[in-house]
Amino acid sequence: MGKPFGRKPKNQQAYSHSKHSKKSAFAIVLTAFTALLHTQASASTQIPQHSLVGETLPLEVLEDRTPNEVYRDFCLRFPSECQIQSQFTDQDLPDLSDPQVEMALRQTQQAVNEEIHFQLDQITYNKEEYWSLPLSGFGDCEDNALEKRHRLRALGIPNSALRMATAFHKEKYYAHALLIVRTQQGPIVLDQDSSQPLRLKDAPYIFESAERSNGMWERYLQDW
Repeated sequence: MGKPFGRKPKNQQAYSHSKHSKKSAFAIVLTAFTALLHTQASASTQIPQHSLVGETLPLEVLEDRTPNEVYRDFCLRFPSECQIQSQFTDQDLPDLSDPQVEMALRQTQQAVNEEIHFQLDQITYNKEEYWSLPLSGFGDCEDNALEKRHRLRALGIPNSALRMATAFHKEKYYAHALLIVRTQQGPIVLDQDSSQPLRLKDAPYIFESAERSNGMWERYLQDW
């Protein structure tokens, strides 16, 4: 009797099944390997925001945010003071090895600290919080920092190297505002509570936020 039409011999069926199984296993391994490569590629390009290093300070950034209301109000009243966008590159940052740059920072720090007498906004402006150039000779920490930025600009330090920042004191825990000067040797802190400019590692603060060149502020991961 002839074999049924279309039916393969048993040994041929077994061979066909074995061959199909090997192809299926290979396809599964290839699919898994492709998926792994895709996952690794995505992980390398999708960096978590909190791992990004700040533009102004070499700290981990949690988020970018708009300026607070009192700083936006200041910029409306003194627009030229807030124009920090430029074609200025890191190679053009002030060089502390230049005696004129070092003298400009040191003298501005000392002069403003001596000339601007600390006084709360509630007394000076009859407002709880008000950022301004201290035209009356009185002001608090942010007015002190804004005045330093104003004077350093007049001395030729690029505005894009001068960034406002907010922080908390590491031991006394009070909120504070100060000026960051980006230099080729790293950020320099100009603070009303110090007689000399400070390197970032020597400043007794946990930094909360600072200006970016695009007008936004970067908020940092705070390591208490």
